Amino acid sequence: MAEVLLLRRGRVLRTHSHPRPGTICLTESGDPTGAILRTTPSAWAALLRTLKENHPDD
Repeated sequence: MAEVLLLRRGRVLRTHSHPRPGTICLTESGDPTGAILRTTPSAWAALLRTLKENHPDD
């Protein structure tokens, strides 16, 4: 399941499927190089939890 996290100035952070189980790939729309950050599902969940705790009204 792809997720989208809205960033400032209209940029977005998107998750992408990865052929290796247990890996989440992230891309940021404003990065002209198309760099991909790979992380684990637990690290991604922790980031989302932290953001929600710090910005409950967003």
